[in-house]
Amino acid sequence: MFKYVIFATILISVVCIGESYGQPEISGVTGAFRDGESVTISGASFGTKAKPDPLFWCDFEKGKLGEEVTTDRNWTETTDNWTSAIDQRNVTYSNENALPGSSLSSRHEMDGDCTQWEGWLARNGYMKKYFAEPMQKVYISFWVRYNHGTEAETHQIKLWRIESHEDEWMTIKNIHYFYNPPLGDVTDGHNYGRQTGFDGIVTSHGYNSLLSPENDAWYQVNFKLLQSSVGVADGSVEIWHSHSYGSSEPFVKVINLPDIVTRSNSNYLNTVVLGEVCTNLSCGVTCDAVQYFDSFYLDNTWARVEIGNAPTWDACTYREVQLPSEWLGSSITVTANTGCIPHGSAYLYVSDAEGVHNTNGYPITIESSPGWLYNVANRWQAGTLTRSDVDRALYWNIKGIPPPENPMAELTEDDLGDLIMIFKTE
Repeated sequence: MFKYVIFATILISVVCIGESYGQPEISGVTGAFRDGESVTISGASFGTKAKPDPLFWCDFEKGKLGEEVTTDRNWTETTDNWTSAIDQRNVTYSNENALPGSSLSSRHEMDGDCTQWEGWLARNGYMKKYFAEPMQKVYISFWVRYNHGTEAETHQIKLWRIESHEDEWMTIKNIHYFYNPPLGDVTDGHNYGRQTGFDGIVTSHGYNSLLSPENDAWYQVNFKLLQSSVGVADGSVEIWHSHSYGSSEPFVKVINLPDIVTRSNSNYLNTVVLGEVCTNLSCGVTCDAVQYFDSFYLDNTWARVEIGNAPTWDACTYREVQLPSEWLGSSITVTANTGCIPHGSAYLYVSDAEGVHNTNGYPITIESSPGWLYNVANRWQAGTLTRSDVDRALYWNIKGIPPPENPMAELTEDDLGDLIMIFKTE
């Protein structure tokens, strides 16, 4: 009996040591967390990442206000892994309802030409990106904002999807159903649809009971996928939504599907669509639905670096992904992307290829970026930004908090003095 107790004690100890060893540990940071600057993170158990930089990243900041998003070299760029296949309708660079910390986003207008598709009348406003190589693991993060448009008729909005380039019926897509007031609440029917291929499994996964996205407000989506073997329930889908920007509530896992079939044939989910469509409307009815997207990140590994706005992973209300350029087991070099997290205190998190991350964030300081200020001023002079955009950007950079309706009216002489010193330092 005694030797069994000893064996059990040793076994428990080994398991506990293994779990502790597996979690990434951050021990230090070299460099300043300013947008665009290089930072090296030291630590242990970071694991490996064969291709350090993400497969795809687009923050829409290189575009020109009002032009089609296809002019963005990041979105249309062809690399060894991405094809140049893209479809874009009614999508432009916009500074409307801008996400704090961002000058431009993609604006998807759902009042395009009325088209017929299997008896459904639809307005398109989407862009598509195809990834040529199979992705067994997928991680996607982005910000999205939408309004549901008209309440004159029952209609459906499809916000985004990941699909198969070879089999259009294989998808995981975010669908919002909206109803005119006589028929029901306009927030009803938020769900993700999942289809595993033509004649495959079709399932709807509602999440209204967990979280219903607010109309006309930014929220962040994090998507984690393990693609299954053909017809075998060995895949998984996890999707987190943040509450609306500015909320103090943490992320909510709205979809948690372990041990599922994601494909019923040899094809893979390999194409991302943003914006997509507003459907189920009569041709004479104006849709008025608009969608915005920002800070889109995609990779074929779960390994990533993020800045969070809370000292623990579970308490973060949103996290901004960083852009790695080198990844070793004890050292990662990233280009800082502070996104919508104000300058000041923040916390660093590293996830390995299995998605294991440090539970407690490593404290860092996000510093104001004079280079970013210069970029905003130059773009204003070039005619790509309005004075209001510049005022908002200056307030954000000086105060480190989201700008009010009239930002310049609330800046003091000391604030403006600080701004002058930033430019002198640069």
